[in-house]
Amino acid sequence: MGHGKAESGNESNRLQGDFSADRGKSKAYTAQVDSGAISRFAFARQGPNGGGYGWLQWTFYSRKEGLYDTAKKMGVSVGSEEAALAWFWEELHQGEYAAVLSALTGDGSIREMSDVFMKRFERPADQSEAACALRASFAEAYYQQYAGKPDEPSQEPQMEDTPTTPYWPPRVLCEGMQGADVAVLQAHLRARGYNAPLSGVFDSDTGDALLDFQDKSDLVKDKIAGPKTFCKLAKDLI
Repeated sequence: MGHGKAESGNESNRLQGDFSADRGKSKAYTAQVDSGAISRFAFARQGPNGGGYGWLQWTFYSRKEGLYDTAKKMGVSVGSEEAALAWFWEELHQGEYAAVLSALTGDGSIREMSDVFMKRFERPADQSEAACALRASFAEAYYQQYAGKPDEPSQEPQMEDTPTTPYWPPRVLCEGMQGADVAVLQAHLRARGYNAPLSGVFDSDTGDALLDFQDKSDLVKDKIAGPKTFCKLAKDLI
């Protein structure tokens, strides 16, 4: 779910590059695929917008063929959650991804599992530390929301919750500091649309972006990122 959030916003019918509010392009494209106006060959091999489609933004032609065939076999839309989850589960059990499935069912940390999933299953172009940390933080937020609560109504993570996994910044961050934890803060701010660099250096631009976020989130406006700031960032992104 954390990686789906990073790829598509967890939208199973989203077309790569569709940032419109109503997802009109995605809906129209999906309808054309479902109706046959866009063929299996065209869906798998001819794009558009670089070819990414669906929950995990499948791009390589054989993976998109798998999604298409799964949807047809199930008698559902190629953009349905049912098709996306069924194809994901089938693909994950293919021999190529045995190490990925082993990691996801093992006892590693969320960051370790997230990195394996990103680098050996998704394999996006951007595999930087900031990108890895951002996806792992999404995964942690979902874990905090759902883990151990299969029979309870879902609850949003509370702002007072303090993340404890290693990729969460282990210190309070302020201007002048630098490191991977600063890059995580910057990645979160950028994901929310704020103008922060991805330098790993807490400069004035990062401080201004953080101040803007704090102002719009009813947080103390001090340009200091502590547990409440990070929890609010994570909460608003899921």
